[in-house]
Amino acid sequence: MNTSGGVGGTGCGCGGASGPVTHCGRCPAAATQSVPPPGRTALTVARSAHPVALDRMRLRLSAADLPALSSLTARHTDVPLDPALALLDGWACVGHVLGFYTDRLVNEHYLRTCRQHRSAVELSRLVGYTPRPGVAADVHLAFTLADVDPEAVLEVPAGTRAYSQPGPGETMQAFETGEALTGRPRWNVLRPRLTAPQRVTPDVAELHLRGTATGLVKGSPLVVRIDDTCHLRTVAAVEAVRAASPATEDRTRVVLEESATVTQRRVPTTLSAAVLQALLKEPAVFAAAREELELDPSAILGKDSYAGYGMLESAYPALRGSLAAALGGTVGDDPPAAVSVHAMRVRTALHGHSASLLPWVFDPERQVVSQYREWDVDGTGVADAEPAVGGDGGVAADGAPVPLLSGAVVPLDPEEIALDAVYDTVLPGSFVVILPPPGEAASGDGNGDTSLPGVQTYEVREVRTESRVAFNLPVRVTVLTLDRAWRESVSTHGPARRTVVLAHSEPLDLADVPEEAAVSGAQMELDGYHPGLLPGRRLVVTGERTDLGPEDGDPGAGVTGVSGTEVVMVSAVEHRVAEDVAGQATQDTVHTVLTFAGTGLAYRYRRQSVQVLGNVVPATHGESRAEALGGGDASRRLQTFPLAHAPLTHVSAPSSSGVRSTLEVRVQDLRWQEAPNAAAVLPGERRYVTRTDEGGTAVTFGLGARLPTGQNDVRALYRTGLGAAGNVRAGQISVLASRPTGVTGVTNPAPAAGGADPDELEAIRQRAATGLIALDRLVSAVDLEDFARAFAGIGKARIDPSHGPASAYTLTVAGVDDAPLTGSSVLADLRRALARLGGLEDPPEGGPLRTRGAPEATVTIAVRTALLLAMRARIRLAPDHLWETVQPRLREALFAVFGFAAREIGQVPYPGEAVAVLQGVRGVAWVDLLAFGTIDPGTPDAPNLPADVAAEALALLDVGPAGAVGLPAPPSVDASQIAYLSDAPATLLLEQVPEEVRP
Repeated sequence: MNTSGGVGGTGCGCGGASGPVTHCGRCPAAATQSVPPPGRTALTVARSAHPVALDRMRLRLSAADLPALSSLTARHTDVPLDPALALLDGWACVGHVLGFYTDRLVNEHYLRTCRQHRSAVELSRLVGYTPRPGVAADVHLAFTLADVDPEAVLEVPAGTRAYSQPGPGETMQAFETGEALTGRPRWNVLRPRLTAPQRVTPDVAELHLRGTATGLVKGSPLVVRIDDTCHLRTVAAVEAVRAASPATEDRTRVVLEESATVTQRRVPTTLSAAVLQALLKEPAVFAAAREELELDPSAILGKDSYAGYGMLESAYPALRGSLAAALGGTVGDDPPAAVSVHAMRVRTALHGHSASLLPWVFDPERQVVSQYREWDVDGTGVADAEPAVGGDGGVAADGAPVPLLSGAVVPLDPEEIALDAVYDTVLPGSFVVILPPPGEAASGDGNGDTSLPGVQTYEVREVRTESRVAFNLPVRVTVLTLDRAWRESVSTHGPARRTVVLAHSEPLDLADVPEEAAVSGAQMELDGYHPGLLPGRRLVVTGERTDLGPEDGDPGAGVTGVSGTEVVMVSAVEHRVAEDVAGQATQDTVHTVLTFAGTGLAYRYRRQSVQVLGNVVPATHGESRAEALGGGDASRRLQTFPLAHAPLTHVSAPSSSGVRSTLEVRVQDLRWQEAPNAAAVLPGERRYVTRTDEGGTAVTFGLGARLPTGQNDVRALYRTGLGAAGNVRAGQISVLASRPTGVTGVTNPAPAAGGADPDELEAIRQRAATGLIALDRLVSAVDLEDFARAFAGIGKARIDPSHGPASAYTLTVAGVDDAPLTGSSVLADLRRALARLGGLEDPPEGGPLRTRGAPEATVTIAVRTALLLAMRARIRLAPDHLWETVQPRLREALFAVFGFAAREIGQVPYPGEAVAVLQGVRGVAWVDLLAFGTIDPGTPDAPNLPADVAAEALALLDVGPAGAVGLPAPPSVDASQIAYLSDAPATLLLEQVPEEVRP
């Protein structure tokens, strides 16, 4: 049967027209187009599907250039019934299969179009790039030691393993310590100093007394004695304070003379910008090794340091068990002032305070006493003459003195004082306070007599009880002998009648006052004496933050309940007593004062909540393995051994790759070194290379020296485990694999950080070109950017001139999958690697890296600033499609193009990209992009408030159903920002346009 037809004998009707649109797909022209347009992510190889190939071969049976086939006719048009057509059908099937695999092979030969991870790995190795193997997470582990003996020195060996408690959907992760730990049970939890001795002055405003049963009330008199001087104070208010922690005790707060102002604490209803800025502040994480700590000799060898005592302990073994205890019990060199407080329990008056006045002039006519006079102070009264009967005006005439009372009274000693009754509680050695009448101290009584002195405090030397008849009042009274005269030798009883005596002084114990100041900065005084703490020790400081407000002018509007955790290193240790403002040592014992390296603590903490974990050691993700790889064979040149376990752990390091392998290989107990690649191995060198793929890691020897012949003499010690799975939460590591002697528990106070997975396909595509760059020699700014991009743990990097001097640059980086870089050693290792390989100087005080030859040329390393991409679009679906199935594909397609992994720092997103992505999803008829832009959450130094961020999003997305004319304008993105689509709520709004109802 002749099936030819069409123009040109092709039988397809298109005449063999070329071009991507004009041919019909059945003619030979369709099989000759193999050059795809540029910029494609997939190559279209010329191949024909089974039905197209079969039709083309059937057309060729009647082609003019094959005349021998023109006489053939088909017995039947169905392929299975005709052997010739069945043969063509079989070859069409073969062509279909071969065409498919040829298409895949061609695509897998190019880095941009390959889809298999192995293809990208092998292609990148052709240009000298080795995909990053991933990096293990770092963490600091705090061990709890058994407190049977608090001062026992216990060892936790390096390599101690602990496991995390997995959460839902997680697996248990192993962590091992990177160095040995020498600890003491007393260092499990250290606390800052919570109390301090009171600094009592004559005008002190309040006192703190031990206990709550002081018996003091408002108006109670107190005697404050400082050295030999006593001061009378009056209680204005009394407050019982219960112990806030086991480290403190119940006490009574006594306010003197006037009430203190109480400021109520207000809880804010919204977060302020200052609070957000404080929340975004990075904690202090001293990631440097102990060996890198710069020690100050003047600090570690100061007079208050432990260095001198440690030297004596080393020289005299007999002091090792007693010198530390003796130092802990010492006080300051200068004796402090003797301070005591006494409550005056008895308030009384002098004997005779209620006596009637002494009759002085008698009127005989009226038979009454017309004039009276005051008694002498000792209860005696003497007239100048006998009272005259009559007389001139009834006034006594001059004459010899005669007693007015029957029976004379012996005058009192000026150092004695008689009380108005018997008081058995007044004892020798106590204090007495004599209060003169108000307004009469140091003044006369009108007759020239000197009144009582001002308020005075006396010490009681002797106490006796006797009967007295002075003032014509026979009574038994208590007579006190004071340490000095309390009155003049001549004085009337008038002022004394109104004199008040305070007696029965009871000593009150002074309590240490609570330290209310927040814990912050580079120094911390501990709650006691802690010998053995030395420079280089790591500590973890945790507590409730108090730097989240208050704002200026609002002292009560702080945010509470937010905890912080920081890792610090001790740079100096002092053991000293506290000093007052004037530098005078107070009555105190020796306390330990720690100085932290660097800038110290980044946050402020409420003192009562602070805990200092002292048994801390750095650890990394991974589990140690010891394995015998096999025996060497000197006759084999490239002998290769696979490791039995995977993945091989790599830890962060300041190298050109950013990582260091944990693999250690020994051959006949002699260690061989790893080479970065085969070209780096010189003849005869004992080095090996490794190759890592999906199946694990293989170790190859013989590129330099060959392995000596032996049996099981090739041994490997390595660790397995790495990646983002090691970024566990704080407190999640709590299971000890083995318990060294004295170890009872373990935890991670801060979350693990820095873990990154091995390079995926897209990461290899982006970084393969760095294999052609000499990353071990950094010259230009572009070299720094390429170096940072290839550094393990860094996902994105960009360098641009800063806004300051022309020679200042800013290197902006972001973690892999936007993982936080704070709390890990990645940034610190990147900084050290740039300084070492780029000829830069890393100043000890921090700040930008400086060029050694030109200090004005600086490089600042900064973490990216995020811009949240937001868009709103109306979607009309093609007929017969469901919104419930199309919408997830729309979101997936948008995140594939606008997600964090697909965007770069400084890259501008365009609305046309969004339209193209949405329009390319199967089931979409048309797209109306209503809104497209970015939302700025601010920077860590100046964050925007949640209400402001929400208002900005509302202004962007609330455009109404009609939207704007044309596409929205693309947003602006700075060189330090990255704009990407996140999973934040309400940033991606997709709406379905209902189908038109057809009749």
